[in-house]
Amino acid sequence: MSTSMTHHDLSSKDLQYLKDIDYLRSLAISTEEEIQHGIDCVQSSNEEKQALHDFTLHCLHTDGKEWVNEEFNVGSADDYDNYEYYTQLLDEAEMNMDMGAFVDNNTCHELFANNPWETRDMEASATKVSKRSGFHAWGEVSQVGENYATAETDYGKVYIPIHFVHQLGVKHSQLLFMCLTFKGFGECRVTNMPWRCSFINMNS
Repeated sequence: MSTSMTHHDLSSKDLQYLKDIDYLRSLAISTEEEIQHGIDCVQSSNEEKQALHDFTLHCLHTDGKEWVNEEFNVGSADDYDNYEYYTQLLDEAEMNMDMGAFVDNNTCHELFANNPWETRDMEASATKVSKRSGFHAWGEVSQVGENYATAETDYGKVYIPIHFVHQLGVKHSQLLFMCLTFKGFGECRVTNMPWRCSFINMNS
């Protein structure tokens, strides 16, 4: 396909294919989540897409992010056959996710900068990292799958082994006070998530 081809030259089937691919590539999520988001995207109405767009802009403005500029909007908000407008929505969502990941990573760096090795104890707490890189923190369950669950904390995403789900009945959106083990920054770790849950305190 020529790179000079515009969305006006594409059939509706081709355009939908490109939309779906761009949507999936723009999100750093699991395969299962990609499928779910893909189905949601295909089945959602124009009103639902507009609501997502408005919510995204609201979050960006609320967080004081600097890249929001309504003058850059292209096309009509009601024209969802406009490929440029569609990709703009994806860019907004991707920027929001990237900024969230950056803030989490920066908070995690600050946590370890404030807890140098020589000041650590053997036991972890909600204010100090242990010598085994353990830490206690609140997290909200973001996904419950067949093999594991995940939670979101101020310090990044947490991997929750499936036995916690079975033993404690962990549910989506549940707030948990967890003992976490740090798995490393970025390319230094072999796991996808920076934290692994080692204990959940259900009495907190």
